[in-house]
Amino acid sequence: MACAGTLVAGTAGAANAAPGPHAAPSPAGLERHSVTLLTGDVVQVERQPGGKQAATVQPGPGREKIRFHQQEVDGHLSVFPEDVTPRLAAKQVDRTLFDVTELIAEGYADEQSATLPLILGYRKGADLRQTSVAADLGVTLSSVNGRSARASKANAAAFWTSSANSAIERISLDRKVRASLDRSVPQIGAPEAWAAGFDGTGTTVAVLDTGYDPAHPDLAGRVTGAVNFTTSPDTTDHFGHGTHVASTIAGSGAASGGRLKGAAPGAKLLVGKVLDDDGSGYESWVLAGMEWAAHSGAKAVNMSLGGGPTDGTDPLSLGLDALSEQTGTLFVVAAGNDGDQGAYTIGSPGTADAALTVGAVGRDEKLASFSSRGPRLGDNAVKPDITAPGVGIVAARAAGTAMGDVVDDHYTAASGTSMATPHVAGSGGVVVVVDDHYTAASGTSMATPHVAGAAAILAQQHPDWTGRQLKDALASTSLTASGLSVFEQGGGRVDVARAVKQKVFATGTLDLGALENGTAPVSKEVTYTNTGTTPVSLKLALDAKSLAGVPAGDGIRLGKSTVDVPAGGRVTVTITGDPAKLAAGTYSGRLTATADGVVVHTSLGADKTAPRHKVTLSALDLHGKPAVAPWLLMYGEDYRFDLNTWLGGGSMTVELGAGVYYLTAEVDGGGDGLTVFQVVLPELRITGDTAIVLDARKAVKVEIQTPKPAEQAGIWSYYTYRELGPRRIANYAMQFDYTRELRVTPTPKVTTGAFEFGSRWSRIAPPLTVNVLGGRDPLTNRYLPGSPKLDGRRLLLGPVSKSSPAS
Repeated sequence: MACAGTLVAGTAGAANAAPGPHAAPSPAGLERHSVTLLTGDVVQVERQPGGKQAATVQPGPGREKIRFHQQEVDGHLSVFPEDVTPRLAAKQVDRTLFDVTELIAEGYADEQSATLPLILGYRKGADLRQTSVAADLGVTLSSVNGRSARASKANAAAFWTSSANSAIERISLDRKVRASLDRSVPQIGAPEAWAAGFDGTGTTVAVLDTGYDPAHPDLAGRVTGAVNFTTSPDTTDHFGHGTHVASTIAGSGAASGGRLKGAAPGAKLLVGKVLDDDGSGYESWVLAGMEWAAHSGAKAVNMSLGGGPTDGTDPLSLGLDALSEQTGTLFVVAAGNDGDQGAYTIGSPGTADAALTVGAVGRDEKLASFSSRGPRLGDNAVKPDITAPGVGIVAARAAGTAMGDVVDDHYTAASGTSMATPHVAGSGGVVVVVDDHYTAASGTSMATPHVAGAAAILAQQHPDWTGRQLKDALASTSLTASGLSVFEQGGGRVDVARAVKQKVFATGTLDLGALENGTAPVSKEVTYTNTGTTPVSLKLALDAKSLAGVPAGDGIRLGKSTVDVPAGGRVTVTITGDPAKLAAGTYSGRLTATADGVVVHTSLGADKTAPRHKVTLSALDLHGKPAVAPWLLMYGEDYRFDLNTWLGGGSMTVELGAGVYYLTAEVDGGGDGLTVFQVVLPELRITGDTAIVLDARKAVKVEIQTPKPAEQAGIWSYYTYRELGPRRIANYAMQFDYTRELRVTPTPKVTTGAFEFGSRWSRIAPPLTVNVLGGRDPLTNRYLPGSPKLDGRRLLLGPVSKSSPAS
């Protein structure tokens, strides 16, 4: 029989099993998708109106006895075969590869793609040319010591097996990235820089985007090299985004009589086509383009593209940081278009530490509603770093394209943070008709190129500066808007006129990081640099508060209130974060230094976490001996302490923040394997160092009562559901009928949030009953796989021993 089970992402009930991989057309309002996991198992997903989801699992060949666990956390549905747990816990595999919500959204459902695009990270010293995995290998990505690859879904199980004992250190999804000037160029002060003799001449900016239109008058003579990293046939821009971005950086304005110049019209351009003719691409394409650009002489690289929010440890962000360190190149990256969703929406690779991450403002200097906000996911670090005009931007149109709104034969209008960084991010904005020849659109794609152009101007003035110095100078001299935090605007709107004229700049962004009770104060330095010929005395003022508005007071303090910066020199000032003097919370603020005609500032961030405690986890079987817990999940209100792991028979000690947690774990109780033991602790309070023992002996049998004798047949499942603060967490497990019994630890009623446990069974009349003559108890019996089925009554005689009294 086909082994399949139904798991429902809700708090009660289960839907009927979905059809096989090639599902019938869905009824109105119902979505059905088939997703093959990296292990070769197939998940059928059914989305019902109102958001409820159901997942049906078809195990891959030879995997019929694998147990499957399902989680729905904060709206994302994931399905995990139990045997992937060790590799997930060791961070050898990207969890996104089992996030079916994300895989469907990225276009990797089976009806959309027959392969899974991957980035394979190898151990240090491994020969990237010699690999034995069952996948089609692509480009080498030196910045992350890896290669791109395509794993055929039809051969996914072979890939999973071959990758287990290889030189591969990590498997990541090769995520998709997307392409996210009349008044805007004067708004950032570019004409004043031009008047001072700085228009980017002698510098090169690389544009990683959808290509460019080589016939556009504004780009004539501007592009010195172009390389195609996509599967599109050439470097020509058939989408329109790359041309728009390139002209915002260095366009001559020839088609407008010189009126619509880019921010740095004297700069030269390198064009790397990393997004295809539909405006999307893969991280591996982008990484290859980044490596080419950084090693081809570009002083700055414009990346008006991006993926979803990350903690800065994704391949794109890690590659950006590595290339910045190796080459001194500045990567200018769009923040993203998800500001309407609130905080924690900065997209990769704008999450990289070294990136100059750009948000968007309008002509009124107000933050655009679509501009993505910080802090960074995971560690609450400060992002973005700066903003630039990204609303109603008019720029060049590639021939034959219709991105944005056509102004005339040569220009279109578009908006977005990408146009502050040229990246391709979606439009997501408002279109306004100006006249028959000009229109303006708003989105997040238009802010980034202004900053890339400003970087080219500053690099012309200071050709020996590194990308880090360019980033600090632009961020610390930007125009700060009142009423906005550093998590919304970074330093503020780029002001290239001030950056060129002012001789003093400072560290642009400084994160004190995590501050924990019981640890020593954390001190870091802000550097002030004076490029002028006379010393400057600066007065320092620090303002920092938590997101809740609580002033940091002496919890974040300066080492001194004034500082003298010598001509042609630099000095440092210490900032200290003292956990003993701060309430728990995420803090942000700004250190401002002033003198006659001088204003520089540093964006600050710090995270005072809840007190951390050591929690030791262990498991016991029915005999009180150490046991394996093949699946252990623990969640609290702060997602940074989420635990998805396993116990291999010993104990594990982790550090968790104080608070209320929900734990659910499967424990191997021993015995014949016919029983599942589930330990559930829905309201676990961590207030100090503690030991948690997952004891299978405390679990009690779940009794299923039927009017007549019945036994389990086919798939059965159970689930737990928990609400903790704003979080909604559902966990499911699917069992096949060789497992006959479920035992669960009793739970007290929770005092916070909601909790629910349930199970779903398929009971039938016993197909086989065996009675033993002589009044003995009935035998427990079952058909072996492949056994012929008996019909009617049979008398079976077995050998007996005449010497046995019982015989």
